[in-house]
Amino acid sequence: MDTSRQEYRDALTRLRVLREQSGLTLKKVEEVSRGRWKAGAVGSYERGSRHLTLERAFELLDFYGAQISALAPSSFDENFRATIDLRRLRAFESADKFTQVIKNLVQNLKSKRGDWNTEVASIRNSDIQALQAATGYLDQSFFNALEIRGLLVPRKT
Repeated sequence: MDTSRQEYRDALTRLRVLREQSGLTLKKVEEVSRGRWKAGAVGSYERGSRHLTLERAFELLDFYGAQISALAPSSFDENFRATIDLRRLRAFESADKFTQVIKNLVQNLKSKRGDWNTEVASIRNSDIQALQAATGYLDQSFFNALEIRGLLVPRKT
């Protein structure tokens, strides 16, 4: 499979991840959208069995509350890890959308892993990609958003 076709398939996978991160099943997408988005059509887009135009992609991403950059390929090293400062994360009283998504997903990750460290959370590359897809911030903009909020623990050199 050529590179551009694989990147397209990867973008469709990220589209599915966005839907799932939004807590939506295919049936729920159809219900919430009041039939605007049919479950079969969205599933076909995600599988790549139905062509997704850029215009429809923008519309679907808007429905999910995400930016088009959420579909862009990631340039991360597979073994990359980041550390989130959970004390700072909890300190946000009126969290913006980005911070609220981070809070929810990090809590979910920690719960699934049985990680009860209350100071920091180690985030793997695959977690970072999911967080990026859910927030719509990709590559360096994601890390910039974490740094601006003081949530990223500096890496030891």
